[in-house]
Amino acid sequence: MMMYRSLTSLRGLFAVAVVLCHRQVAGFDHWAHCAVVFFFMFSGFLLTLRHDGAVEGGWGAWGRFVAHRARRVYPLHLAAWAVYVGIYVAFSVPLDWKPAVLNALLLHAWVPRHDYYLSVNGPVWLLSALMLCYACHPLLCRALRRVRLRWQVLGALVVACAMCGVMPLLPQDVLTYAYFCPPLRLLDFVLGMVLARLLRALPTDVPVGSLQATASEVSAVVIVFVVWALSHYTDILQPCEDVVWWLPVAVLIVTCAAHHGGGEGWLCRALSWRPLVWLGTVSAEVYVLQCVVPLFYSYCVAPVLYHYLGLNVPGLPIVAHLGLLLVVAAVVHTIATHRRS
Repeated sequence: MMMYRSLTSLRGLFAVAVVLCHRQVAGFDHWAHCAVVFFFMFSGFLLTLRHDGAVEGGWGAWGRFVAHRARRVYPLHLAAWAVYVGIYVAFSVPLDWKPAVLNALLLHAWVPRHDYYLSVNGPVWLLSALMLCYACHPLLCRALRRVRLRWQVLGALVVACAMCGVMPLLPQDVLTYAYFCPPLRLLDFVLGMVLARLLRALPTDVPVGSLQATASEVSAVVIVFVVWALSHYTDILQPCEDVVWWLPVAVLIVTCAAHHGGGEGWLCRALSWRPLVWLGTVSAEVYVLQCVVPLFYSYCVAPVLYHYLGLNVPGLPIVAHLGLLLVVAAVVHTIATHRRS
């Protein structure tokens, strides 16, 4: 199974960016937008490269594929959900059970109300949208095989332009939900699938030197930072920021993937550093547990520290939050990996 080490590292760094955004660290709100686009696009990209023939066996193969993806998503999600709900019940925190149950089933993001799509463990709205992407992937693979690549790319450009034209006309509450809406997030995923086909169409027999590869990698990163700067310092990209992120994220993914396997530049080599790659392998756990860890600390650890040691630390500082989150994520990932093996 092919592993794009630089892109895996980026997935880990983006997961940390989302954590820092939710801790309200200045400047990371727009990185979180970029991260979400990257998560969906990279998922579509990887799945298409690895499982393009998942529908060859018909509906039975489709069912096995979706069941396999569900087995990778639901155990971690349900464990985090159980901890979250358990703490709420144990400490008599008010809990609306209707959105909580939909949250457990990962159906909550389909309800256009913030008390539903951000219920219980808020960040897992992404998993709700991701399950739709997984369910559609085998069918989309079959459909995309019938369309020439040039028309797929042209279609992506037309959809992007249409969305940029329509989004400024929508009311704010609709725009807010559009960020969480599973069918709209499917567009990010489909674009990742198109990128996988684009990568396959690129020539592989053209030698690329280290300096040339480095220049293209740096150019891709510069494009990402330009969009971030425009988002952070101006309002020129609003309300189409998520659509605008398609281009720099797509360029970044294709550039890193095209240099995989010996043709990397200095930047991809730096991103292939083992600790960064490890961070990428535990990124799912980091993302899902980012709110569970501080909640557990606030209700179960901080009172004990105060009662027995006299330490009044009601909330986790950011550094302690990240450190404890990484430790818990590593333990959970190890357990999950052992269970699957």
